[in-house]
Amino acid sequence: QPEVEPLVAGTATLTGAPGCVRVVGVKGAPAPLLTGWSAGLGVEIRDGAVADGHDAAGQLGPFTVLTAAELALAVAAAFGDDTIEWAAVGGRSLLLQSGACGRRPAPAPQDRNQVRVEAAGAHLTTAAGPARVASSAELHAHADAMAHGERFQGQPAAPGIAAGPARVAGGSPQRLPLPDRAVVVARYPLPHLAPLLWGAAAVVTFGGSPAAHLFQVARSLGVPAVAGCGGLDGRLAPDADAVLAVDGGSGEVGLA
Repeated sequence: QPEVEPLVAGTATLTGAPGCVRVVGVKGAPAPLLTGWSAGLGVEIRDGAVADGHDAAGQLGPFTVLTAAELALAVAAAFGDDTIEWAAVGGRSLLLQSGACGRRPAPAPQDRNQVRVEAAGAHLTTAAGPARVASSAELHAHADAMAHGERFQGQPAAPGIAAGPARVAGGSPQRLPLPDRAVVVARYPLPHLAPLLWGAAAVVTFGGSPAAHLFQVARSLGVPAVAGCGGLDGRLAPDADAVLAVDGGSGEVGLA
């Protein structure tokens, strides 16, 4: 990859609907997108045509995003992976790497807290134990915050719903007091926040893109996530006693 100098690069993810691929790209190398600093430009491809994000497709190049989507579908058919990282070089979309970023089936019975983490280059994948299920109290808190609290719209980054006390992450995640089932809030989805996901109910960021590696980890762990929720910026003090409800499928966040 260091020898590749792309004009455009990014990710392409199968949405789950037949023939539908979400392409997110940036001009140049994909590092700003994947490390969480850039929101990128998003395009939805459906049945081989641009269905949403026509302006973004125009900036990235219609042919480029269509070939990236075709590459994602081909990789899914060949290997079963639902996400690729690609780069446009010399009129072609090159596959940089791929992975299955949806939650994986539970492995053979083992300690519930056992988590195996495999690092392959800059791409972090996980194989976790059984999915953590929100308690009935948490589900009631989620419903209450969504119904009676202030609501904000972001971008869906990892599916699922959760609610918990908000904790704003600053510099070092190790210094963040994180009670069990807290909602981690950060300005950008930076890689150093990944260790916090193991005990978190959800994660919300003000900026960044669902294509960031942090959200790939969240999807693998079954942690709901919302990106680009800028309206929440400035509404939470580090010591605030606030509850956040997160819907990672719709991108909605409720503040109570």
